[in-house]
Amino acid sequence: MLATQTLIESEADLRLVRRLAEQRDFMVEAGDASALQRLAGSGPFVLGPHINIYSRPALLEHAALGAVR
Repeated sequence: MLATQTLIESEADLRLVRRLAEQRDFMVEAGDASALQRLAGSGPFVLGPHINIYSRPALLEHAALGAVR
């Protein structure tokens, strides 16, 4: 599994997230909410520990984007 950074601060960080979302060899862990936009619809991905889900509707919304864990 590969993981995005916890804090995306620069264009270089965004490029890395794009490359991770485009590859299909490994599942990707979204380090924070800013990675969700790129990972949504790119296949299954994992929610990292810095993405807090406090309700069932929020969990279902993330699952609809492709989150599997």
